Amino acid sequence: MVRVTRGPRQELAEDRRLGPAGAELLYRAVRSVAVARGFPPPEGHSRWDDGAVQDVAHELLDSERGQRRLAAIFLASTDEESFEALLNTAVLNVHRDRGRRTDFGALVLRVTEILSDEPEFRRDKNDPTRWTLAVGRDGASSAPPRALEGAAEAVHDVQVPRWSSAVRRAPLADRTTFVRLLTAILAAADGSVTPADLARACERRLDGRATPLAVEVDVLEFLGSDPTAAPTEDDALNRIVARQVFDDLSERERLLLATFGLPVRSAAAKVGVGHSQTAVLRGRLVDHLRSEMADDPDSEDVFSVMLEMAEQWAAVRTDGRGATF
Repeated sequence: MVRVTRGPRQELAEDRRLGPAGAELLYRAVRSVAVARGFPPPEGHSRWDDGAVQDVAHELLDSERGQRRLAAIFLASTDEESFEALLNTAVLNVHRDRGRRTDFGALVLRVTEILSDEPEFRRDKNDPTRWTLAVGRDGASSAPPRALEGAAEAVHDVQVPRWSSAVRRAPLADRTTFVRLLTAILAAADGSVTPADLARACERRLDGRATPLAVEVDVLEFLGSDPTAAPTEDDALNRIVARQVFDDLSERERLLLATFGLPVRSAAAKVGVGHSQTAVLRGRLVDHLRSEMADDPDSEDVFSVMLEMAEQWAAVRTDGRGATF
């Protein structure tokens, strides 16, 4: 009897988790992407040994987000080959996210160093983890993050020192620029803030290439040039789940979704049934969707995406398919 070996995608479909083949594929992807792209090993490791690979692989799978990421890869793939390609992309995103966190951590350390060295700044008397101007006010700032970012953006003439080292990270600005930035941000704060708050306010001003710490979702390349494609991973995963549920709806259920924001009487005229029946059908649809997404922590966001999809579907149906809607 010939034993047929299951692929990673088949393991996931049948067991609802990665099996031996999936684990082997994931570990291989983590190592090969890291080496090919030159990503450093995680903290506590000097090279990409088995322990380092496992740490990063577990980061991809652990937590609620990890499980949703894996489900999204499964839904987006059509066979073992496409599953492997999407998993490789997800691994690349995790490596990138680690790199961004490392860069941000270095920026926080640099900000803390300057705050400690320069006489223009001091610790909050009531909370030594927070900083204010030497002549500033104690007590936590109530200024929103955007106000702090705006103060940083208003600082001109950012000076970046010349840098020739290919090993050490290049500085984002010289000390004088940092002092001017921190002074402007703390003046706008009118109170004390943490070094991390200051680093976030500085980040985009100092590096136009800087991106939020949210993971890029290259795993959504299959969405093509869709202008509604989500810019963050959570939004992207919500869109995948919404598409899966929406595609299983009947035409009437899609019409009910497309008219969800209308009063029952107005919706009834478009759905083509009486308003009492429309109310009943709408209630049944909501109960059905609630059941379908009962285990999804972002069910409300998924539902919002489905409403958007229904409106787009109805517009195409009206324009191109001769419907009465």
